[in-house]
Amino acid sequence: MKLIFKSKLVLSLAAFLMIAAAIAIPFSGSIARSHAASPPKYPIFIKNARVHTSSANGGNDVYLGTALVLYFYYPTCDATCGNETWFAKNIPPNTTSTFNPPVTTGSNTVTWTLQTLQNTPLGTYTVTVGAVSDNPNVTLGTLDIPVNIVSTILTLPFPNDTNMNIQQGWYYTNGNLHQGIDYIDGTIDSSSTWKNFAVLAALDGEACADTAGDAGGCVKGPGNRVLIRHDLGNGVILYTYYGHLNWIPPWIPVGNRSNTVHVTRGSEIGTSGETGTAPMCLHPCVHLHFSLAPPSFSWIDPYDLNTTREKYPNPNGTNGLTSGPNNYWTANPPVYAPGFGTKLGGVNLNGYCKSIGDTGASLDGKTAFDWHCVTQSGAHVGITVTAACQWQYKRSDASALWNNYFSPYSWRCYA
Repeated sequence: MKLIFKSKLVLSLAAFLMIAAAIAIPFSGSIARSHAASPPKYPIFIKNARVHTSSANGGNDVYLGTALVLYFYYPTCDATCGNETWFAKNIPPNTTSTFNPPVTTGSNTVTWTLQTLQNTPLGTYTVTVGAVSDNPNVTLGTLDIPVNIVSTILTLPFPNDTNMNIQQGWYYTNGNLHQGIDYIDGTIDSSSTWKNFAVLAALDGEACADTAGDAGGCVKGPGNRVLIRHDLGNGVILYTYYGHLNWIPPWIPVGNRSNTVHVTRGSEIGTSGETGTAPMCLHPCVHLHFSLAPPSFSWIDPYDLNTTREKYPNPNGTNGLTSGPNNYWTANPPVYAPGFGTKLGGVNLNGYCKSIGDTGASLDGKTAFDWHCVTQSGAHVGITVTAACQWQYKRSDASALWNNYFSPYSWRCYA
């Protein structure tokens, strides 16, 4: 969730000092969702002889739970600067803060940090910023700032890999409506290069699944698919959809939306595949179809671009493009889930087993979960692959994912 501010403000210190009674200055500008990679600043420039607003360079935003920073600019400050106390009321969800600017004569900038809260319900608030003179003690002026707290929640539904791309956007390249984003691990328009990759939950929630051919008791769609219900509080529910999977973990209940299991952001909920892709995309066609929906299941583009693939930021954020102002990502361009932003490489299971006193590793089947360590007595015991990644890369934050359940050698380490 974020606090969203649409326009910049320009306040006049001279106007505040000249007005003896409180005045309410409405804030002009619409509310929109826009997301920056780090908490930006909310500027207040103090100049000129009147109070006014400006929409130039608007679109600032602040992450919920981080700080709203106000800039004060005195272009020609004299000895009277700083003889007032600034206040902010109703910092969501109702906090009040005061500030005495430590300004000096001459041109200078000072900042005021207002800490927001993590548990503010979704909705619209009005933050009132103003000033009170020190002598005499009268309100010099106020300005109301509309604040809209909205759901901006998602991280990319896969771990970092330099070969990840968007094959199709909200519209296919032929102009037909797609209503989803197709992610691939390979070269665009070259399906023979597309590889399986781990599919991760984009946010905490309750997951169910349907397999190819099911009636859709969890969610309708082609092939193997997973649906996650996200309760954002204050009655706001969203769903994320993950389609065409080649495999779904057995711990995710199948066939009933009321029968779910809790998953956390970054949990592996399957691997990309090509189930249900024919006849539009014939083998090989390994990819992930990802989409977002409210309870009405009127599908939403999480990027807020609603166009073809060439307008989308690539998964690694290197093509210079960004999402639209009403996107649902935690950052713009989108980022990976914590712990999966760096690909470390493969894992040496045989070396790890020897490092803990066993004789080595043994593959006792045909899936990624059929690896075991062989003890000195010959017993085959389970391997914690995440522990193997931490041993190999000497990183306590390393974790393990498999890119294809049916490929024993598809384990990769991330951090």
